Amino acid sequence: MGLTSFSCGPNGLLTVADPRLKRAVRIALFADWHSAHDDERGNIYRQYSCRMAQWHHPMEGVLDAMLKDAADKGAEAAFFAGDMISFPTEKGVEILHRIMEDSPIPCYYISGNHDWHYEGLPGSDLELRREWTAKRLMPLFGGRNPLMYAVRLADLKILMMDNSPGRILPEQLCWLRQELEEDIPAVLCIHVPLYIPGMGQEVTHCMCHPDWGWASDPYFEIERRERWPKSGVDDVTRAFAETVWSSGNLLGILCGHTHLLAGMAYRGKVQIVAQSGMANLIDFNPA
Repeated sequence: MGLTSFSCGPNGLLTVADPRLKRAVRIALFADWHSAHDDERGNIYRQYSCRMAQWHHPMEGVLDAMLKDAADKGAEAAFFAGDMISFPTEKGVEILHRIMEDSPIPCYYISGNHDWHYEGLPGSDLELRREWTAKRLMPLFGGRNPLMYAVRLADLKILMMDNSPGRILPEQLCWLRQELEEDIPAVLCIHVPLYIPGMGQEVTHCMCHPDWGWASDPYFEIERRERWPKSGVDDVTRAFAETVWSSGNLLGILCGHTHLLAGMAYRGKVQIVAQSGMANLIDFNPA
């Protein structure tokens, strides 16, 4: 515990250093692109996509170029930490899938809270995520479990986990605990950052905030979704957070959601939030 350090160089390169790493690994982290590519197939869902469509950021050409540049700079893989699309259109998924397939480096994806959400459709977050992952998002996972899977880069393990509804399922917690029992350095890649006491994170910007719940949900009407539960953070999600912060093999967390680059230290680990619409290059180096 307490071995991991974090720094940001003058060129924006982020570095996580830990003596448990045997060799350096560079990755590219992407999040919150909020592309709204659509075509006539999405006409039936226009009433559910119109608000988020206002902030469309095209991917074609731009994201391709960023992946090539990341590869040229030595990145071994790219990780997409959610909200690359603003709603699950067929066109948007097709474009992102093509970009991932054509990338010069392997690409790995997890969902954010917008990837699977057509605003105003009935159902809970868990139900809508399950439905639209099956209907649209599955090609982006390359045959992997969309809720959780592991990627190995040299002696570093990247644990991809979907926490986009702001809560964790029991099977995800069980899987994480099993993965962290393996005695190799690991990094968790999720969409929503974990709450860190004293960092001033707003309740909407993090997971496991002590005030999260019915009374503190400011966007359920705007996003036309079910309100957060009155019971607040559930026991499984609390146990997930404690598992993360107490693990001796976990170096830190990669995430998105807030759109602003940030690096935070807590309990001997680092949490890096990706700048939206950018290739965030991160070096994992032996200390």
